[in-house]
Amino acid sequence: MISILQTEFIKLKRYNILLSGIFMMLLSVVLTIFTSTANDGSYWDFRYLYEQVIKNNMTLVFPVCITLISGYIMNREYDDNTIKNILTVPISYRELIFSKLIV
Repeated sequence: MISILQTEFIKLKRYNILLSGIFMMLLSVVLTIFTSTANDGSYWDFRYLYEQVIKNNMTLVFPVCITLISGYIMNREYDDNTIKNILTVPISYRELIFSKLIV
């Protein structure tokens, strides 16, 4: 299982999907600033902003990033026709999918 995870990380280095995921996480801060100041115009400090960023990341941005990145990782195997080559190695399909979801 460790070797499967290592190969998945090596494959991810070739694609720019992780950079887009990091960019989406950084955009969450900008989204939080807009939504927190648009609530009622009241005064907020760094602690309030920090709590709102964590709340927005966990409820809005993080699930979307995980879904997009994991879907992209799985879809690349079918688009590049490498799923047939991977399944010839003596690992189960269940282990393959589980390792992709862990990565």
